[in-house]
Formats: sequence, structure tokens, C-alpha cells
Amino acid sequence: MTMRRIWLMTLMIIAIVSVGVYGIIVASLTNQYFETYMAESYANHVSQILNYSERALAKTKSTPAQMAVELETHLIDPIIRIKLYDMAGNELVNVDDQAYAASTMMHGRPMNEMMRGNEQSEVDQYEVMDGSTVIGKLNIFRRTSAEESFVARLFKVNLLKNSLLALLISGVIAAFTGFFISKKLSQDLTDTADMAQAVQFNEMPPLIKSNVREIDIIRESLNDLNVRLRLKQKSRKVLVDQVIHETKTPITVLRTHLEGMEDGFVPNDAIELRLLQAQVADVSKTLNKLSGVLDAERLEQVVEMERFEVSALVTQIVKGMKGQFQKKKIELICDTSKKFQIDSDRHILSKIIYNLLTNAYKYTPEGGRVEITYDVRETKFHISVEDNGIGIRETELDAVFDAYFRGENQVAAEGEGLGLYLVKESCRQLHGTVSVKSTEGEGSHFAVEIEMIR
Repeated sequence: MTMRRIWLMTLMIIAIVSVGVYGIIVASLTNQYFETYMAESYANHVSQILNYSERALAKTKSTPAQMAVELETHLIDPIIRIKLYDMAGNELVNVDDQAYAASTMMHGRPMNEMMRGNEQSEVDQYEVMDGSTVIGKLNIFRRTSAEESFVARLFKVNLLKNSLLALLISGVIAAFTGFFISKKLSQDLTDTADMAQAVQFNEMPPLIKSNVREIDIIRESLNDLNVRLRLKQKSRKVLVDQVIHETKTPITVLRTHLEGMEDGFVPNDAIELRLLQAQVADVSKTLNKLSGVLDAERLEQVVEMERFEVSALVTQIVKGMKGQFQKKKIELICDTSKKFQIDSDRHILSKIIYNLLTNAYKYTPEGGRVEITYDVRETKFHISVEDNGIGIRETELDAVFDAYFRGENQVAAEGEGLGLYLVKESCRQLHGTVSVKSTEGEGSHFAVEIEMIR
């Protein structure tokens, strides 16, 4: 059963039960009030009839016709007949309710009997007193109870009709109200279900506001969950792409130097072997990060601080990449004469330098020039890479560090657009910053500043 039908049925049941209970309570209270009213009315009429009968018999000496006219005014429910006798028992007045008398005979059967069975009546006998002397007798015929009176029956019939009419009207109103409310509510629930299904299929549905607070909370939670899932998915992809990207440089260095050794261009000595071993260690360390892909919450590399000589690290990286720069006839300049130690993460700092040099290598044409410099100023380590390559358009400078961004003049170059993004993220991990200055057609200058302990 749909939510819409459940809501509509619930509203109808509430309306019908509410009106029904209200009708029962009102009928019960009205019946009690009516019985009390009829009892009080009967007692008042009896008192008035006795007073009049005393005056008529003892003082005014009214004729039977005059007394009949006066007593007929008291033939009001539940009184249906009045008989007045003198002291000798002679009947002086006998008046009855003409409507009642006519109803007691219809085709030889009482009308009330035809409608609801025999109607019962009772007689109350009273003595008409003149002081302490009995001067007459009075018989007052009345219906057995107020419930059998014509007025009571008429009232109850009208009450029943009005209750049924109210029930019908409330049912119609509840049906129309429930229809529109359930339509709106079911539409909100349907939209929420569609949103959940879209999240299941990795889509990004728009967040539509609802007039129902609980539904709004569910939709906001679904939207937040969708954003988190997409971020995690993107983070995993970035991590995988990052690992692939980071392995390219040392693998390229290994391939270049092995080819150089095979051709006799690169000497096969202990220094060269240590360089190749360092590249293998970098590849191994990078591949070990793949285990982080299986961890849904830990998508960042753990920073491992150690003290090391910066010039030795820069020398190792420059020597490793010098072969590919020479193949492209790009001059790679680096002054490694400055000797000092810092406390930082060797692997992350290597990644920053590798990616900056790789970026400069890609976008510097043959015969170009790339220079790397480093220094320590107060408590910060500075390193910069400057080239005279194709440069970056001014309108794209703010986006060069975004993941997968490729400038319009860089589409032809190989790569995924992750190198500078990884530089920015690596600098963030080391509590540092990276900035760029560039002129299209003239070259670029990347500057890194990292907090360090000397």
C-alpha cells in the first residue's frame, strides 16, 4: 500500500471517528438536558392546572366549556389528556391532544404502533383542594417517558439527520483535504526516493526543498552522503593517479640511465648504481601507498619527519633527471654548493622537486633553460624552479594547481594535469605554500616555502 493511500485512509478514519464521537456525546448530553427540561415543564404545567382547577371550581364557578378551553392550553408534551371531576365523580371536562387522538387510530391501528410499536401512557391523579376541603379530582394523562414525546422523537430524528449530514460533509472535506495533502506528501516522498536512487547510481541530483521538515532532513542527509561518497571516490582516484604519476619520473630516470649505460653514455660506477637504487626505493615507497586506497578514511600520506642534508637530496634528483633533460637539449642549472640540514619528510619534499622539474621539462621547448635554486631564510626553506618555456596565461594562473587542470596551450603535452596539484597538496602536508608567476611565451617561476627546523 502506498503512503498516499495510507494517509488518505487515516485522515478519513480520523474525521469519521471524530464526528461520530462528537455526535454520540452531543446526543447523550442533549437527551439528558431534554429529559430534565420535560420533567420540569410537566411539573410546572401540573401546578398551573391544579391552581386553575381550584379557582374554577371554588371561586369563579366557570362553565365546563370555559374550563375546557383553558385546560387545552396545557396539552403540551408529555401531557396528552386532562379530565376534571367534581366531588360526586361527575366528569366536568375531558380534553385531549387532537393530534395524539388522531394518531391513535389509523386503519383500525394506532399510527405510533405502526411506526414503532404500542405507545404507553400513564395517569397521574390529583385532588383539587379548597383549603383543606377536597372539591374535585384531576386526572392527567401523559406519555410514559419524555423520550416517547413527539417533540423528543422529532428532535432525535433531526439530530440523527444532522449528524449524518455532518458526517457526510466532514467525510467529503477529509477526502478532498487528504487527497491534496497526500498528493503533496507522496510527491515529496517519491522525489526523495528518486534522489536516493540517483545517489545509488552515483549521480548528483539537485537538492529540492520540501515543506516537510523531516523530509528536508532526509534529503539534506542524502545530499551530504552523496557529496561525501563522491569526494571519497574522487580522493581514491586522485590517489591512484598520484601513485601512477609519481612512479613515472623515477621509472623514466631508471630507463634513461639504463639506456645510457647500455650505450656507454652513462658510466657504470658505484655512484650511478646508488642513484639507480635510490630511484628503485622511490618507486617502492610510492607503490606502498596503494594500500591507502583500501582505507576509506585515510587518503593522505603520513608525514615522516627526519633530518637530512638538502643539497644531497637536490643533487640526487638533478642527477637522476639530467639525462632526460640532455636528450631534449634543455639546460638544467642547479647550484648545490649550499650545505645545510633540515627536519622534514624526505619523500614528500622529493615529490615536490620532482614534479616541479617534470612540469618545467614538459613545457620547455628544445634548447630551453631550467634553473633550480634553494635557500634557508630564518625558519623557512625556500626552493624555486624557473624556466623559459611556453608560460601560462594570466587568466589560468589561479587554476594551475587544481586537479586535472590543463591550460589551453598545454593540451598537446603528455600528462593528466596532476603534477602541480600534487605539489600544492604536498606543500600543505608540510605546512608550506607554493606560488607561481608566469608570462605566456616567456616562461614560469614556481616558488615553494616550507616551515622547517634547522
